[in-house]
Amino acid sequence: MTGERQNSVIVEPSEHEAPERVADGFGPHVPNLEHFARELLQSLDDSEKLALRSSGLPFWAGLQEMLSASRGPPVFQAGALPDRNIPGLRYIAGPKGITAKGATTFPVPIARAATFDSDLEERIGAVMGYEARACGATFVSSVCLNLLYHPRWGMAQESYGEDPIVTGEMGSALARGIQKHAMACGRYFTVGIRERAKFTGDTIIGRRALHEIHLLPFRMAVEDNIAAVMCGYNRVNGTLSSQNSMLLEHILREHWGYQGMVVTPFLFAIEDAHEAIAAGVDVELPFQGMMHSVLQGMNDPHSQERSASRALLPQLKHLGRGQYSRKELGNSAARKLAQEAAEKSLVLLKNEGDALPLDDISSLAVIGVMAGEPNLGDSGSSATFPERTISALKAMKRNFSHQLNIMHTRGTDLADASKIAGLADAAVVFVGLAKGEEGEHVPHNLYELVETRIPSPETTEDARTAQAFQKLYSDKRKPTKLDGGDRDHLRLSLHDRRLIEAVCAVNARCIVVVVGGGPIVTGDWQDLPQAIILNWYSGQEGGIALTRLLQGLVNPSGRLPFALARREEDYPEYPQNTPRDFIELWHGYRRMDREGIIPAFPFGFGLSFTQYRYSELSIRHNGEPETPVLLADLMVENTGLMDGESVVQAYVHTPHSGIERPPRELKAFQRVAVKAGEKQKVTLTIPLSRLAYYCEQSDRLLLEPATYELFVGQHSHDPDGLMVPFTLSDAG
Repeated sequence: MTGERQNSVIVEPSEHEAPERVADGFGPHVPNLEHFARELLQSLDDSEKLALRSSGLPFWAGLQEMLSASRGPPVFQAGALPDRNIPGLRYIAGPKGITAKGATTFPVPIARAATFDSDLEERIGAVMGYEARACGATFVSSVCLNLLYHPRWGMAQESYGEDPIVTGEMGSALARGIQKHAMACGRYFTVGIRERAKFTGDTIIGRRALHEIHLLPFRMAVEDNIAAVMCGYNRVNGTLSSQNSMLLEHILREHWGYQGMVVTPFLFAIEDAHEAIAAGVDVELPFQGMMHSVLQGMNDPHSQERSASRALLPQLKHLGRGQYSRKELGNSAARKLAQEAAEKSLVLLKNEGDALPLDDISSLAVIGVMAGEPNLGDSGSSATFPERTISALKAMKRNFSHQLNIMHTRGTDLADASKIAGLADAAVVFVGLAKGEEGEHVPHNLYELVETRIPSPETTEDARTAQAFQKLYSDKRKPTKLDGGDRDHLRLSLHDRRLIEAVCAVNARCIVVVVGGGPIVTGDWQDLPQAIILNWYSGQEGGIALTRLLQGLVNPSGRLPFALARREEDYPEYPQNTPRDFIELWHGYRRMDREGIIPAFPFGFGLSFTQYRYSELSIRHNGEPETPVLLADLMVENTGLMDGESVVQAYVHTPHSGIERPPRELKAFQRVAVKAGEKQKVTLTIPLSRLAYYCEQSDRLLLEPATYELFVGQHSHDPDGLMVPFTLSDAG
């Protein structure tokens, strides 16, 4: 479709699906978008301002369309003004790639967190944004800013792990990439730890944990101008997230000065529309819901205009002119980027006796169901549909650089697995989680849980849809083990553990490949194989990436975005069937360090086929009072024989603080490529604001005048890490 100008605003196709090509956007000739938006807003009548906050699609008609969708949700539209050619928020999800047929499937976010590569994440975001626009979408809900508080959380795979700095940096980078083409949305503001209790749970959190830890990724994304923030489904400190004025108005608007949109999650988020509107919700997604009728009768021009402006301005800012073609979905460049992400995400946890790379063998046993079946992760609302996905087994047969006799068995029969393994020079065993063992969970009694969050049917057709919805999601449908949701435990299945034992008993050169999203404890079997690779759900090109690592064409460089405990008992008890979840200040590696728990593999850990040495650490201030930062300089030397990439990690400790603080907290990181035998100078930037603590008396983040210790290493427990003290005085 050729772009046209009408009233100097966007021209978009009227249908949900984009035509073969789309051209739209304001272009660079609009010099002052804020002024332009104000003028446009002043020309709108009340019905148009209302339309910017809602959808033209009634609730029950939209729900019927969703229930009848056969492959992925339709692209729903809210906040549109067709007569003004304002396209609105055409919603599409996709943390691992947008949910449209043929779009690129990347590794899941927690795998991409293991790359510690924000530049790569921004490039991935740009592909997601382009592909969304090519499919007719403008609003991409792909940026999960929630922390992995407990490893049994079912949505672990959609998070960036347990650390707020990693989550903030990676989430902001993804949003920047998306916003080269579309609007990005960060979710879910602000905290929740149980997927199976998302509609019923009440998360109780103290103010220090809230401000210092869980709000930090959202604040970083807001400071980076993310277009929209999405509420959660759950309650926080007793109040529903979408009706929580403390979170939405006091913190997000007043403290942070956020000018973007606040939107509801995709359905069933509001019980009291008046409270949601008063708390600051601007747009209800994905179609008319609890807010629509209240907004129709609302007599508050200032509030209506303010929220309409918030819904309008991001469209003007981020829906730039461009050509978008569905033919480019999943193109070769995007697939190559997916392969790069998969290669950089692979974490080598163990490699004894130089078991890897497999460059000196003539036969290989490949064992396990997951070797031959692509596993892209969650199959709920974030399910993706790439044109092609290459399994690890197929990639090994096609892509090994030397002639290799590959024998495969599914591993369901332990005797058969032992026989095959005993005949080969080496064995690769695939174990882990199937997509239904974690991920998004839709409760079997959903209708009962959300009955107070949906409008009453008004027509006979509405009543039929309501009846169909109730029948589909009533408690007569019993849950199954593959319903997704939070995990029952963190161990491998008994069969997987016995499979590892059987193979290792007959083949010493055993490499275990662990597939999954959340952490899987290894303490009861990690001593058996010579090598362990954390493979994640690695996207459509993950099979190729793993094959290249196995044969030494890729130097492993992934790092753990969480600390992995030796035993499940080393984690706090996971709440189940309780009305409230209590979140403490301490979780993940901070909690382990505080309580003296030695992890199996520390936060930031990952091995390489080469070795690195850090030296000459020094620290300086940038001297800019408005944006004060610390600059940490050091040299990184590759002392091995293979080119590689190291992830330099900077942690801070305050040994004599007036308040209890973690023994070590990540404050910055940088991925650096270093050729074999060479050195690179690296400078890490640490904003002083990252050293602040939350003062409950003043309701502010404050810098503490104190002596700090900067630790720079290859992981949080690196015995060869470097440390230098520094002092902040007159911190204020």
